[in-house]
Amino acid sequence: MRKLLIALLLLNAVCLLAIYQPLSVLAGSGSGGGPVDACEGDPTKYALDTNGDKVVDLSDFVGGLSWFFSGGEAPRICLDTTGLEASLAQAEEDRDTFEMYFEMCAEDFGLLQDDLFDCAEEVGSLQDLLGGCAEEVELLEADLVEVEGERDTAQAALVVAEGERDAAQAALVAAEADLALPAPPSGFTFVERNAQGYDEYTHDSSGIRFVRLPGRSFEMGSPEGETGRIDSYEAVHTVWLTPFLIAKYEVKQSEYEGVMTGNTAGLDATPSTATGANLPVEQVSWDDLHLADGFLARTGLVLPSEAQWEYACRAGTSGPYAGTGVLDDMGWYDGNSGNTTHDSPPPRALAAGSGPLSLSGRCGFRTGPAAGRPTAPAESRRYSG
Repeated sequence: MRKLLIALLLLNAVCLLAIYQPLSVLAGSGSGGGPVDACEGDPTKYALDTNGDKVVDLSDFVGGLSWFFSGGEAPRICLDTTGLEASLAQAEEDRDTFEMYFEMCAEDFGLLQDDLFDCAEEVGSLQDLLGGCAEEVELLEADLVEVEGERDTAQAALVVAEGERDAAQAALVAAEADLALPAPPSGFTFVERNAQGYDEYTHDSSGIRFVRLPGRSFEMGSPEGETGRIDSYEAVHTVWLTPFLIAKYEVKQSEYEGVMTGNTAGLDATPSTATGANLPVEQVSWDDLHLADGFLARTGLVLPSEAQWEYACRAGTSGPYAGTGVLDDMGWYDGNSGNTTHDSPPPRALAAGSGPLSLSGRCGFRTGPAAGRPTAPAESRRYSG
């Protein structure tokens, strides 16, 4: 019970302090209700001096409790109010200023909100634009891949085209070289350009068919170890030739007889053992060719040189025989000829593609130094293999 009473007294004291502070401003001093005089000294020192004895003690607290419970004369509370109204007016002015600033801030905040909404809309628009740009970038990247593929294809086609151009230029150079060959000597008539691209002519006085070959280099001779090679053959070496005309086939008996008939040297116009108009002429001696009214003098021709003859027979090949490289395919010899000559040209050599000439096999040939005139191979003896 005693503890409860103490707690109630402390609660009353707190209430008394809460109530006395506002009352001290409005209430009069004592029962007269007059204004509260200013406190002497420091007002906070005597703020709880309710009975005016300038000492805050238990009597002030008891007096307060007595007034609170029983009424009567209000306790005298000392409080200095000097400058309170000015302070209150300043506080109200500060409040008004604060309210004005608050309204301005609210207005600015509203404007900021509007700006923020506008920015949000612009951000949304920019996001849409960025999305569109991303799609455009993807399309451009796809186009770039396609263009790069087309570029690579075009570059590959360009490489092929450049190769074809170079080949065409080389062919053109070769063609121009062929076209630049000198015109055939007088006494020849152009016939045709054959399948190999060589021009063919007919010798007017003898009827012999000639082929014009371009001047180029080739490897002449027989390499060591070649099948059928004998020690007397020349070693391989490079030879350069100027353009020349050479008979396409061996001289036929009909052609030789036509030239030599009526010669004044008493030479036989039909010296061959095996006779036939299209058979190659054979048994022709050196005198038959070189005497004053011999075959070469009557035709104005010369014998081909060894280099010219080999170049013509090789037809761009390097083996012992042109075409297939097999003698049975390319000419007549003692192994397939039946020990006799045959019509010129041989059908098998033409079918195998022997090149511009067909001179392999059959008979032995006479050759001589080139003298700058058209040449013709002339038969001298039967080929014995």
